[in-house]
Amino acid sequence: MHPTTHCKNCATELQGEFCFHCGQKLIEGRLTVKVLLSNFFIAIVNLEKGFLHTAKLLFVDPQKIIRDVWNRVNMPYTPAFRYVLIWATLAVIVNVGLGVFDLQEAQMKETFGVQENSKTARMQIEIMETMKKYMSFVMIMIVPFLAIGSHRLFKKEGFNYAEHLIMNTYFMGQQALIGIPFMFIMILLPQLTQYYMFIGIIINGLYLAYAFKSVFELSNGQAIWRGILTYIIGYLLYMVAIMIFTLVGIIGYMIYVKVLQ
Repeated sequence: MHPTTHCKNCATELQGEFCFHCGQKLIEGRLTVKVLLSNFFIAIVNLEKGFLHTAKLLFVDPQKIIRDVWNRVNMPYTPAFRYVLIWATLAVIVNVGLGVFDLQEAQMKETFGVQENSKTARMQIEIMETMKKYMSFVMIMIVPFLAIGSHRLFKKEGFNYAEHLIMNTYFMGQQALIGIPFMFIMILLPQLTQYYMFIGIIINGLYLAYAFKSVFELSNGQAIWRGILTYIIGYLLYMVAIMIFTLVGIIGYMIYVKVLQ
């Protein structure tokens, strides 16, 4: 194939990678399956805008990315909400695909002694199936509550709720990433399922401690207790919100059934 010498858009003679007349980028070669797959992958994770760079920084230097975002520095970071959505979706795919969700559901039934054919069991199955469908959003919905926790604990730092919300959104994406290998461990050691919630709080709390230490330049002790407490506060508020939502749903369902009768 002969090299391209003129702009494919306006036919102006090219003098570089971009057409100086219309701005069209020079793209050599034909459209192939490889190109389509590459474009699809880039569209999903936005590698051109630093998806892997964002993931790396949130491990090695959380302060850098959070301070840059707070200061609205134009850097090649994946936007926070896209970042958390990608990792939360991948975590859900692994969770459901490996059967971890089903293990948790079975463990919950055993713990609370729910009979398979009871009305409570049927209602629980409906709730769990709904959660399974929207699990990535269920995971992400804890973020506003974590932001409430960190905003209260770091009130003296002078950052507003929106800044804490964007920070915790990035951190939740990273926690979803950290949780993926842990799910493989759950499959190898299914007896850990009963401790899933406790282990999750510890792991996520410790990551928050590490990230807070970097962002706010805290001592190890301050970072650990604030990180774990932030997660506990956020988790408790989240659970209260879910219970209220579930209670409203159950009442609505009962009213609906009664009206039909």
